[in-house]
Amino acid sequence: MATVEELVDHARTYYDNMGDNDAGAADLNNRIAAYLTQVIHEINEAMDWPYLETLATVTVDPGAYSEALPTDFWKLGGHGSLFHPGTRQPMAEVPVSEIVLLNNLGQYRNDVFAISGDLLYVCTVSASTAFKMTYLTGAVTTALTYNPGPWAPQTNPATAIPFIPARYHYGALLSGLILKVQEAKNDSRDWRTPYERALARMKAAERTRSSAQHRIAPAHADWSC
Repeated sequence: MATVEELVDHARTYYDNMGDNDAGAADLNNRIAAYLTQVIHEINEAMDWPYLETLATVTVDPGAYSEALPTDFWKLGGHGSLFHPGTRQPMAEVPVSEIVLLNNLGQYRNDVFAISGDLLYVCTVSASTAFKMTYLTGAVTTALTYNPGPWAPQTNPATAIPFIPARYHYGALLSGLILKVQEAKNDSRDWRTPYERALARMKAAERTRSSAQHRIAPAHADWSC
């Protein structure tokens, strides 16, 4: 498993092996760490990765028809949904306007929901109702920064890579970071092909994992959260 600092150090070697103590190194390290943030976001956007899927509970109060989404919610993704609290069957996503119309007509259906902004919308509930929800986390909202060494547990600990599994740190992630670094330097050599090949291998591996994962869900899903 790599850390932010280790990947930045690898990518920084493409700047003529600039060391931590060289002039401008601190700014360069944080600039490369910002590139790393971009690469993580781009990779997360490339596919509905099974490792980003999570399950949470959203409770809607009596008489209400909206509630805040989980704080780590990014998007539903291809397999995400809200589940009926009784049958645990996936509900259908519809526009918010349809939820509003149903509520105005007094047609309180329990098989539809909507998402807009940071809110989940359902038809008005008469009692406190806990809905299970599967979705993708993974939105990178704050740029990563480089934490200078030594990386001891008590002083300047190394920064963990968010979201991307360790098995891809020195593959697609590092290749993407080197691509960003070289583009920033206006290097005209082909750095994109190695990245795209690594990303293709990553997609192939995760599609296999995703297929296996969704063959056993929801029968073996953990609904205890």
